[in-house]
Amino acid sequence: MTSMPRARSVAAAFFLAALLPGLEVAGCFNPGGESETPADGGDDGAVESGGGCAGGGTKCGDLCVDTSRNPVHCGECNKACADGELCSFGSCNGFCKGGTFECNKLCVDLKVDPKNCGSCGKTCPAGQVCSNGDCGLSCSGGSTQCGALCVDVQSNPAHCGGCDKPCGAGLVCTGGVCQLACAGGTTKCGAAAVDAPKDPANCGGCGKACALGQVCVGSTCQLACAGGTTKCGALCVDQNKDPANCGACAKACATGQVCSAGTCALSCVGGSTKCGTLCVDTNKDPANCGVCGKACAAGEVCSGGTCQLSCVGGSTKCGSLCVDTTKDPANCGGCAKACTGGQVCSASACALTCVGGSTKCGSTCVDTTKDPANCGTCGKACGTGEVCSGSTCALSCVGGATKCGTLCVDTKNDPTNCGTCGKACGAGEVCNAGTCALTCSGGSSKCGSLCVDTKNDPTNCGVCAKACATGEVCSGGTCALTCVGGATKCGTLCVDTKNDPTNCGVCGKNCATGEVCSAGTCALTCSGGTKKCGAICADTNNDPKNCGDCATACAGDETCSAGTCSLLCVGGTTKCGTLCVDTKNDPKNCLGCGNVCPTPTNAVPICLPTGCSSVCSPTFGDCNGDASDGCEIDLKTNASHCGKCFNVCGDGGTCSGGTCT
Repeated sequence: MTSMPRARSVAAAFFLAALLPGLEVAGCFNPGGESETPADGGDDGAVESGGGCAGGGTKCGDLCVDTSRNPVHCGECNKACADGELCSFGSCNGFCKGGTFECNKLCVDLKVDPKNCGSCGKTCPAGQVCSNGDCGLSCSGGSTQCGALCVDVQSNPAHCGGCDKPCGAGLVCTGGVCQLACAGGTTKCGAAAVDAPKDPANCGGCGKACALGQVCVGSTCQLACAGGTTKCGALCVDQNKDPANCGACAKACATGQVCSAGTCALSCVGGSTKCGTLCVDTNKDPANCGVCGKACAAGEVCSGGTCQLSCVGGSTKCGSLCVDTTKDPANCGGCAKACTGGQVCSASACALTCVGGSTKCGSTCVDTTKDPANCGTCGKACGTGEVCSGSTCALSCVGGATKCGTLCVDTKNDPTNCGTCGKACGAGEVCNAGTCALTCSGGSSKCGSLCVDTKNDPTNCGVCAKACATGEVCSGGTCALTCVGGATKCGTLCVDTKNDPTNCGVCGKNCATGEVCSAGTCALTCSGGTKKCGAICADTNNDPKNCGDCATACAGDETCSAGTCSLLCVGGTTKCGTLCVDTKNDPKNCLGCGNVCPTPTNAVPICLPTGCSSVCSPTFGDCNGDASDGCEIDLKTNASHCGKCFNVCGDGGTCSGGTCT
């Protein structure tokens, strides 16, 4: 590019001085990627007494200027743009980049520029500020009013941590503190701490600005957003938690409010924590790791609420974040593999629907039985201090789960809380019976970072990563519409309601803390020769997870026979997988391993020496003798079969509770 002659440069300088008395000091970009309008409203700053510039400006002669958009000093001092060119993010171009717009030959941010608020030339009246493209008396969307401007004091080098607190030369503002290096997963670009994977002005690297109409997705400039975000102007935002676009584009939260679950409020819900103007997950936010304001150093990630060099608890390191690649729409199946519009990440694959028993809530597949942001149904967020347990918001966990922070977890197999809250398993390890290990035991299989029962896990049905479709359950290792072997379909799971503490007796009945499910009833003790092991009544004679005693798990190929782990079964039983069973009376292995007896309507399957059969459930009868339709008569209400088959209520009588009236 050919530079202007000196006379033209001087003339341009006077023209710009008349148009806008000066050009503002460069601002930072917040974690959402939005550039902040400079601290001083557009005036070039004076050089400090020490000879340097504060707040991110560059010393050019006797002035501190913003070389990111000054056409006389574009990118560096005295580098002037040619006629027809604009200075956008430190380079001369024919257009403005990074979400800015041309107004009177300058690239400005219409969302925060009080001289071009929402549109070019729209000047805010005296005493008002420009916030999210609208003139008003106060700032919104999580920004702070400093003079006539709305700024992000967490990242603005001219107002770092508070108004008029400029960072010195060479320093950046990160987390509201002036530092030599960036923290919290941001990258140092000049005087700014930026989020390179989604900053349209520094997309994937410093100075790589996206063109007009483009957004930054996963460090790449694109026309559309992905990974569950929504395009609002030049940014891809999460409308569930962005205070400038809360629930919808340009819907900014008022001063003091946060955006929680897509709604402006005074406090955070859904298990998140209020840190300044944001609702964050302190377990994995590198800018607020463990507690608000604790930023992880460069190269570190936040995993389990602790700054570390690698991720733990089964998560994967993607850039500066620890993510679950099985359900993260921005990193689906691997880092930077973002799902496109309308898709969700389910079982590590982008799809239009969720599988494996999860529910589609917005752009995410969640477990509504325990997700505090979507408890019981999408969008139902639990309040501060509450957890989601059994699809209901409560102060404590039920069904044998343990309250760890804002979640109800099973500490026997949760790699983030293994054995106790906050104990995360290392890379490659799983949580096996409450202990971090390299392999699984007790009849479970290692699938990724989890130990699962492939016989009834809808995400890993039969084998790892085989997810059942919507509406299906995993029964006996096969995806199906109904359960077999005497199990009951509860939601997306096949369970034994006789001993399941989350579905005790009937679906959805949760046993209270300290109780177990024994013979279909919540109780403090176990019956029928079983032993209380945590929240479960276990048969220690043949339970491979509790063999002989609680928490004594058999190794991978071993079975539990007569209370002893062994490669062989004794007492006339047969080894079926990891269990020793009596094939003469086991409806799940009737006369042979894997031969599951069907469950007729209103009946319970049984195994006889002659093969599969069934008995009617209480108050039902097989009055037509046809096994194909099960026990078709309700003996409580049928006047032709009242209380028992063929017991007819005479003289037009009715049947109530199995008695003629």
